[in-house]
Amino acid sequence: MSDEIDPAIILELLALSERAQEDRLYEMAINEIELNELDKVAMAFAFEEAEGNRKKSRAFYPKHRVRRIRDALIQAAINLEEQEVKALQQKRIFTKKQKDSKFRDDLKSTFLLIVIAISSFVIAVLVI
Repeated sequence: MSDEIDPAIILELLALSERAQEDRLYEMAINEIELNELDKVAMAFAFEEAEGNRKKSRAFYPKHRVRRIRDALIQAAINLEEQEVKALQQKRIFTKKQKDSKFRDDLKSTFLLIVIAISSFVIAVLVI
């Protein structure tokens, strides 16, 4: 199994309650053992904990694999939060630019009306 976890699975796991998430993580680890698609780092930790005993290392594997997946989930949650914050900041910047643009447009319109009013006044004075 690769270090990478399918983003759809990450979203699925993040949506679960803590207990349901833990059960799902163990299901994933057990499935990896059954398919012999083991995460090398989790297996190395398990092998070390089993003091080189291969049979025992398979028993320790789920604990280490679950920890690694949890770490990936935490990182994914942090990344999602950072993306949300960045999107919110961009939205605020866009909104501010829109407000600034509207203010400039309103200012131009007001200035134009003042120029027209002064021009009309000057023409009226000159005609009299």
